[in-house]
Amino acid sequence: MKIPSLILKQLYNFGSLRNLEDGVELTLKNRLSETSLIGVTKVVIDGKEPPLDRVTLHIDGRSLVASEISADSPLHFALGQTVQLRAPIPALDDGRHEIALGFEAENFGKLSFKVKDGLAAEDKRVHVPYDKDQDYGEAMIRKRQEFVSSFSGAKLDHVT
Repeated sequence: MKIPSLILKQLYNFGSLRNLEDGVELTLKNRLSETSLIGVTKVVIDGKEPPLDRVTLHIDGRSLVASEISADSPLHFALGQTVQLRAPIPALDDGRHEIALGFEAENFGKLSFKVKDGLAAEDKRVHVPYDKDQDYGEAMIRKRQEFVSSFSGAKLDHVT
């Protein structure tokens, strides 16, 4: 099945590219359909192609080596599920980077796409605690009170 590149790019979480101590991480989210990955065929970042036996995928608290994903040992990738891909390459500079990924999926066959993502200097902004699902719950109210107290030095018991 041929899937247009524009659709495949929706797998990539733009803004997820970041440096780690031992490489680079990016995030993919399944926005297409329930499937199982039966192979990782390519990971290239700015022309650097780490060996697939050193690339890892992290999903649901598990870590898998990319080269070990196969038809005999598939990686279930549910709709809406997120996977972090870590590649052992040197740290990237701030700016735009080209990423090329290739996979083989049970329902779709061979898939490959390229995206460009940016890496920005560490965000130094201060963020007020927020939880999309429980923003007005007791725990979040306490977290915001603690945040305001530590940030301003004032003691508050009524901020929500």
